[in-house]
Amino acid sequence: MRFKIEYFHPTRILTQDDIYSLVSADADKSFYLDAEKLISEEQVIIALEESYRLINREIRVRQPGTLFMMLLSGKRQIKLAVASVGVTPDTAHILRISVDSGERPNSGILEKENFKLPRTARKRDREVFYNLSSGEFFVFQ
Repeated sequence: MRFKIEYFHPTRILTQDDIYSLVSADADKSFYLDAEKLISEEQVIIALEESYRLINREIRVRQPGTLFMMLLSGKRQIKLAVASVGVTPDTAHILRISVDSGERPNSGILEKENFKLPRTARKRDREVFYNLSSGEFFVFQ
């Protein structure tokens, strides 16, 4: 699976309508995250790959984006997972990961920026992989 990672910052304080329009525009192909709440790009890619792998199995969660956020955050409840890594009105740096690397329209409320997560974060890998392994456990309950 190919991914395209891009970084943005909001051009204004985001409203709930702004956030909804971002995350719902292409919900099965693009995912928007609060970059400051993440550890590394590797964490994001591994969680996304794992969410698509698990969706193809008999699990309770059927939406890749929902499962993706649950795996990233290690939270069992969707609302907590979204609050943990999702975009909020206070988000300053947004990471957009697109599944097919196709060009995505810019909504006008985001501008590209130079902020970037490290590719890997070796000292925090244990936390990332614990979240992923606990996610595998709770999606089958």
